[in-house]
Formats: sequence, structure tokens, C-alpha cells
Amino acid sequence: MFNAPVFTTAGKALLTRNIAGEQIRFTTIQMGSGYISGSIDAMTALVKVEATVSASAKNEDGQYVNVSAAFTNQSLENGFYWREIGVFAANPSAPNDRSQDILYCYQNAYDTAEFIPPPSAATIEKGISIPIIVGDTSKVSAILDKTLIFATQKDLEDHNKNPNAHGPFYEKIQNWVKEQLKNFTGMVKTINGGKPDESGNIDLNFMPKSGGTFTGRINFFNGTYFIDSSSQNGGDAALRNLTTTGTISSTGNIHSGGNVDATGYVTGAKTYHGVYNDYAELFPRGEETRPGDIIALDLSSQKERYVKATRASRRVVGVHSDEFATLIGGKTPTDGSDLLTANEKDFIPVSLAGRVRTWVIGPVHTGDLIVPSTTPGVGCAPQACTSPVQTQVVGYAVEGDNRTDLRRIRIRIGG
Repeated sequence: MFNAPVFTTAGKALLTRNIAGEQIRFTTIQMGSGYISGSIDAMTALVKVEATVSASAKNEDGQYVNVSAAFTNQSLENGFYWREIGVFAANPSAPNDRSQDILYCYQNAYDTAEFIPPPSAATIEKGISIPIIVGDTSKVSAILDKTLIFATQKDLEDHNKNPNAHGPFYEKIQNWVKEQLKNFTGMVKTINGGKPDESGNIDLNFMPKSGGTFTGRINFFNGTYFIDSSSQNGGDAALRNLTTTGTISSTGNIHSGGNVDATGYVTGAKTYHGVYNDYAELFPRGEETRPGDIIALDLSSQKERYVKATRASRRVVGVHSDEFATLIGGKTPTDGSDLLTANEKDFIPVSLAGRVRTWVIGPVHTGDLIVPSTTPGVGCAPQACTSPVQTQVVGYAVEGDNRTDLRRIRIRIGG
């Protein structure tokens, strides 16, 4: 609870001038959180300002006016204990300079201060009303600073219910859209021969909303076409970039020069032209491996994980591949990143079928079986190995040489 307002020395001087006939112009009300230790008379500012709001003045009778303001915590960064109220008036020597305003009167709630929370905790709206004695109410006015006026929740609700409230804003949007349509010709060159007019309008009546057959060409980006179903392309649809959340149906061919990403099913009778060599699956990684390493199940772990195979391995599964045509398994990236990049920290792409280049040591001849050697991840032909375990065959060589150094040769997995 606040004590009654007390005049400052400067406020008393303004009151005296008002009694003599000069005008008082109230400007702002400040809210603060400070304690005072001295006399209010000598104060020229609040101890600790927390908020400033624009003031209005209403004449109540010939002796006093009601100075009021509306406060909301919407602009606060932190909460505060509301202990101080200061009413400010314009300095007659600098009436338009708010930094020269005079503290007319002051109030303090001391230990009965109310806590004002930040907007993240609660929305607070308060009306502040202070009756102040003056000499001549006809000589009292208020200066409203628009930068200090806050809308209450009711103000916003009334504003949004007003059908004419956003007229200028809608008009600005419409003008912007018209300007963009004028530039539409730079993005869409032609649609089946139709061209935008000078205002950017395009007649699309020749393209049915449903049914019918589209036989022309749609050109985008200065003549580089996205979709072409003309005879120049054999009747096929050539797509450069296409994003859809629905179904794409085609009775012809669909050609893509880039990637095709699908979160659903991709089905077909046949798949042609997988440029690379093998079929791989992402297996849980047990240690660092490199492309070409022979991989085995880690029998020393109670969890499924895979490591570089050695002669002692009993469950050889395949080869770490960097040439797979198809890769399955792993976890689906949630950030849109590449599947392999997102999974290679925790998984090994292991070739299960097809041909893959494998690390070997010692002479290898075409058709030789490849088994793990004593070097982790490296294979060898049985005749070049020390005590080979021929039950753990990873595949057979489809090429050979008489070299004895470490290198990669192509093998067929399994077999």
C-alpha cells in the first residue's frame, strides 16, 4: 500500500507557478523498486526505475487533478517489487525534453510492496490513478508519448474484432503481391504457349482443373524446363526437382537427374542400372573399421556388435563396403542429412551380396576362396595363410595377382 503523494521541492515550485497562472503539463509516471533513506523534498528521480508509462490528466474540481496511466508487464525482462511511484511534469525551461522533466511528487510502499512478475510468469495489467493538488486545474494538461503507451488485453481483443482495423496493412500486402506478379515472368516463361500479360496475369483456362491430357511444355527459370511431356522427350516426364506429399502416378517413364527421397514405399517390377556393385546393410559398430575390412560378429560381447575379423573369428558376416548400390538398415535421420553420414558413427555398411573390394595379403588367384588372416580385417587365400580356417569363407576372388603386399582386390561375397 502506497503512502499519500508527497511534493518534491521542484514540484512545489511548479505548483507555485501554476497558482500564478502558468500551465503544468504532466508527462509520465514512473514505477520503481527502490527504498528511500533521506527526505523526499530533495528527490529529483526515483531510486531505481523499473518502468515508465505515459500519463494523462483529468480535472476533478478546481483544486486537484487525477493523473493516471495504464501499465502492463509485457515489456519487462525481470520481475520487481513495486515500491515507488513518481509523477513527472515538463520543465517549463525545456518543455519538449523528457530528460529535463521534473519529479512533481513521489510515493513509496516500503515493505508492503507488491511483486510484479515477468510476462513469462503471468500477464499483468494495472491502472494507476493519483489525485494531485494543483493551483488552477484549467492550467493543467498532459503530454502523451506514443512510445510509452501500452495496449491492454481488452484493447487487443477489441482491435482484432474490428473489421476495419487492418485495412492499411492488407492494402500494403496487396500492393506487394501485385509487384511480385509483375516479376512473375522472370520465373515462369510460358505455360503451353501462354505468357503473362503486362500486369503479370496468366490465363490458365486452357489447363483443366481435373481430367484431360496435358501435352505441352511448362518452362521455368529462364527456359530450363522442369516438366516436359512433349514429343521432344518421347512422351516421358523429365523432372529436375519435384517435392510431393502425395502419390505420383505415371504410365510412362520418370527420369531424375538427382536424388529421389521417399519416406514411404518405392515399388516396382524391376530395378535397373545400379551403378555400384553390392548390396549392404548397416550393422551395429563395435570398433573403428575401414572400407574393405572383413567383418565378423563380436562373440565376446553380450550385445550385437561387429568388429574386424581375424583367423580366430567364428561368425564372419561380410565386408565393410564403400561401393554399395543398395543400403538398408540404420536409423532414419531427423535433420534431413544423408543416411550414411548420419549412421556411420554407430553402424558399419556391411556387404552381404554382390562384388566388393576387400583387403588381402599374399598371392591371390582368380577363384581362390578368401578367409580371414591373422591381421584384423585382412583376408588371404588359404594357400597363403598361416593355419587358415576354411569354414569362415567371406567369398572368392574374381581377380588375382602374385603380389605379396597389402592391397584391395575384388571378391564375390559368399559363394
